Amino acid sequence: MSGVVTARIGEFCETGSGGTPSRENWVRYYDSGTIPWVKSGELREGIVTHTEEHITEAALQETSAKLVPSGAVLLAMYGATVGRLAILGVQAATNQAVCHIVPDPKKADARYLFHGLRAQVPKLILRGVGGAQPNISQTIVKELSVPLPALEEQRRIAEVLDRAEGLRAKRRSALAKLDALTQSIFLDLFGDPVENQKNWPKAKMGDILRIRRGGSPRPIEQFLGGTINWIKIGDATGGDDVYLYRCAEKITEAGLKKTVFLRSGTLIFANCGVSLGFARILKIDGCIHDGWLSLEDIPETKLDKFFLLKALNAITLRFRAMAPEGTQPNLNTQLMKNFEVILPPIDLQRTFSRQFERLSDLKMRQQRSLSQLDALFAALQQRAFRGEL
Repeated sequence: MSGVVTARIGEFCETGSGGTPSRENWVRYYDSGTIPWVKSGELREGIVTHTEEHITEAALQETSAKLVPSGAVLLAMYGATVGRLAILGVQAATNQAVCHIVPDPKKADARYLFHGLRAQVPKLILRGVGGAQPNISQTIVKELSVPLPALEEQRRIAEVLDRAEGLRAKRRSALAKLDALTQSIFLDLFGDPVENQKNWPKAKMGDILRIRRGGSPRPIEQFLGGTINWIKIGDATGGDDVYLYRCAEKITEAGLKKTVFLRSGTLIFANCGVSLGFARILKIDGCIHDGWLSLEDIPETKLDKFFLLKALNAITLRFRAMAPEGTQPNLNTQLMKNFEVILPPIDLQRTFSRQFERLSDLKMRQQRSLSQLDALFAALQQRAFRGEL
């Protein structure tokens, strides 16, 4: 921002972290506690007004837990939620994974500071130390610099970004409601596909369709850089829960001998890794990693593809529970061949499929709108902290 003072967090904010009172002293530190106690997993880029747990006055007096004033900005410093932010809407305590940042009200607006920190989360994480989950220290937080225009200007910027974020929140809520509606329709028509309360006939998947496991050309480095889509397990995360439209890497034709090439429209199922239990319909041609199973030759008189996809995705957590314990949980191909799928009347499956496709179209439009709003928010955020908003 031209002509605007830039200051380090430590120059105009007080920072600190909390603690976790001993669980062994449950009665003294937790039982009947009335003081909200915020854990890092409860930071969700919004305002925290309720917490899962509360602590007692004794916990404040006798442990490292401390009260943090309402209006403080909270930042997760390590763990799976590293980099997440929130604003504290009530006076509360936090655990040790949360850094609280209390701005001087004469110098900084809390909402402005929240957005300023949010814009720099990637930088914070890069500066963190550690392995797969970097730790952000209070020292790193204190040294971070943010522009500090006049308070009135800070509030104006925060209001613009708040409005843009509100639109994004509405789109995310609409998407969640569409997911819930799809799930409700499925359960109303068919019941739980494992419990099978409606006593539908069942069949082993291996008896009624073809299941093939993908393959991985090794060493994979020798086959990368070609023109053929290389669909890995991670490609199913963070995107559409019905279709798989894109993949991160491509391989050469020489790699085809070691894997399975599939056409767009094929139903695939992840049997290991971060996407274990996910079913997706390919919207691209490509080769699948050996963590994917292809489900082919689905008999149209017995199974509708969209019904099968939803039935599999409805029990993702159960599939994960079925996988043997290990560093990389894995459902072997034989286990999936022996898995019994329910077979409701095909006309009922197709009725669901038509409803499902209509809801999927609605969801796709909402997702496109959210993507546009995400891009707008990112642009506004960049302009705001360059002094161009």
